[in-house]
Amino acid sequence: MRPALIVALFATLGPGALRADGLDLAAARQEAAQRSPVLKRLDALALVSHAARRETLAAQLPRLGLASQHLFDARYQMLKVEFGGQALDFPGAFPQDSLDLDLRWTLFDGFRTLEGWRAGGLEIDAADADRRRAAFQLDQEVAICFAKALAAAQLTEVAQQDVATLEEHLQLAQDSEDSGSATHVDVLRVQAQLEEARADALQRDEQAGLARLDLAQAMGLSQDARALDGSLPAPDADLPVDAVQVDWQRRDDLAAQDLRSRAAQDRVGVADAGWWPQLYVFGTHEWYHYGDFNPLILPTDGYNHDGILDMDTVGAGLSWDLYSGGADAARRDQAVDNAEAAAQALQSARLAATRDLENWRRRYHYSLKLYQARLRSVDEYQESVRLAQLGFKAGSQTSTEVLDAETDLFRAKAGLVQAQADAAEARYQLELAKGSPL
Repeated sequence: MRPALIVALFATLGPGALRADGLDLAAARQEAAQRSPVLKRLDALALVSHAARRETLAAQLPRLGLASQHLFDARYQMLKVEFGGQALDFPGAFPQDSLDLDLRWTLFDGFRTLEGWRAGGLEIDAADADRRRAAFQLDQEVAICFAKALAAAQLTEVAQQDVATLEEHLQLAQDSEDSGSATHVDVLRVQAQLEEARADALQRDEQAGLARLDLAQAMGLSQDARALDGSLPAPDADLPVDAVQVDWQRRDDLAAQDLRSRAAQDRVGVADAGWWPQLYVFGTHEWYHYGDFNPLILPTDGYNHDGILDMDTVGAGLSWDLYSGGADAARRDQAVDNAEAAAQALQSARLAATRDLENWRRRYHYSLKLYQARLRSVDEYQESVRLAQLGFKAGSQTSTEVLDAETDLFRAKAGLVQAQADAAEARYQLELAKGSPL
């Protein structure tokens, strides 16, 4: 292998080597936030929570209703009256048209509105917390996909460089076989390695395409052909990951669970309102038009010239469901069970958060140590390739030994890129588990 090719490979595949004009991480995050259907869905759900709370308040506000009725025909009820020893029939009054205006205002509903209003406020806060968590999670997901796409592109280039190197060695082995300095076994060995390298390069290329597709979909796109502008972040040995703890105040998903648990407790109060009486005041204004249904004998007091009678009614009422067939008790049991389920869900989420933090802390430690070890191994294999090439020129080593050294170098380089990508993912996931950036 030519020394210039080795130097070009190292210059290309050093940490943070892939740079191109196109899409960088900041732009990817911004575009994802603008397009994300998840965030748009949570925005819509937040509006639903606000509307649900307004609906709760409506029960405590006055209600105004209007009703109207028109009869095309009616059969009068005849009233029999004993007058002077003789029975007389009088037709009853029956309105042909009616219009009722009704006002009703509930003054006390067993604290149903108060408890529902408080629960609605907690659910609104929970929806807002869910939205903040989803936005942070989307940022981290895009960053992880971006790092994986960068790593996949670098691994593809490593595989392609390996194929190019083996093709040069195959030509060298064939020339050596023709000159008698190598056997056909050497040629077959290189050919087998080349076939494996080509298959690996094809696999790496497919993985790079899938990683790029994952990034596009995380950004809310079906596909995106822009070149990635950025570099894999190197693991930071000084990052105090051992001191990282779950930031309970910044874990918006846990805050949302807590708010919903408290709202579920308030819903128990809503269910308890069924045991209380309801007190309300009301007022009605009614218009009656007799029209063609005017009886033969009808008092004229209260009628205007069109035969319309109006009437006002004002009063107060008290209603109390003493027995509802068990419906109130069933609603309360459901509310209590929902509150218990919400409390247990919160406890489960807290336990999972602690475990996730410890999992990604360990994985970051492992990836960091693996990255450091592979940095050293790359340097060592680079020196091995240099010595093998010098020995080959001096005649003390064969091309097979040079090929073996170069193959080891490519494997170490691929391992270095993979460890770097794993460390980046572990850091982003650790921040997600903590609830805030490190």
